[in-house]
Amino acid sequence: MNDLTSELYHHLDRKQPLNLQHCKIFMKTIGKFHALSFALKDYCQRKNIDFDEIVYKIREDIFLNASNRDEINEQILLQNDFIIQTCFDTNVDQLIIEKVNNFSKRFCNTLYELIQPKDNDEYSVIIHGDCWTNNLLYKYEDNETKSNPIDLYLIDFQESRYTSPVWDLTTFMCTSMDYETLHTNYDSLIKIYYDSINEQLIKMNLNISLLYPDHIFQLHLQKYFQIGVGLSVYMHLPLMLRNHSTSINELEESVIAEDGNILKALNLSDTNIGNNFRERIRGVLTFAIERNFI
Repeated sequence: MNDLTSELYHHLDRKQPLNLQHCKIFMKTIGKFHALSFALKDYCQRKNIDFDEIVYKIREDIFLNASNRDEINEQILLQNDFIIQTCFDTNVDQLIIEKVNNFSKRFCNTLYELIQPKDNDEYSVIIHGDCWTNNLLYKYEDNETKSNPIDLYLIDFQESRYTSPVWDLTTFMCTSMDYETLHTNYDSLIKIYYDSINEQLIKMNLNISLLYPDHIFQLHLQKYFQIGVGLSVYMHLPLMLRNHSTSINELEESVIAEDGNILKALNLSDTNIGNNFRERIRGVLTFAIERNFI
């Protein structure tokens, strides 16, 4: 693989949310990527090629094979208690707190249920699986000011899986956008994404209305958006935003020591979070409630 930094592609600060222009570039790029799966499935069907054989090895195995499901659920509930205490005012936010508490109690079971292959194969694609700022490299029209992003590379496909394309959208939106950008631009960004898929399929003489109808896409958003909400709030954002100086490699060693339980390894406390953590966590949950995703 080429050294993308020599081609003026840049990593961004994982703690800072992306502005609208960066989000638009992502939506166009991930739409192009997902379109390839729809095209490949169509090709295999016409040529009598077993598509399932192609994607078999990248089906979900992280959560489906987890032996510590009860422990993960327990850690989610503990994490949720900490989030309620640090991100919300119990005297003012009672309705939000009630909905967040209910979501935390069902999230683990919901996650396991929604990632079952039988539930989503017809409109599934090969996704990136880990779409957050650290795995995005942007290129700019002006390399000095980095004010106008013009291109994007997705990197690190270790968590790629075969599931609903919404997984990538919700992971990105919940980890890499702040509340104001998400609240104001959600509908337009979703349209950019869907139009991007359509543009790619048209180039291949394919019909998006047959391969991924808009009404199915909308149903997927309503059904699967909660995955990104839960994973970002209980796993990704605490990792990204904590003030603790531990490196990613050191954290990975902690996860191994905790038998793969990232929630335990994070060991959040009031001493290693800040206002950015509170605002971003609160923003994701507030947006999800406003849109009836949770």
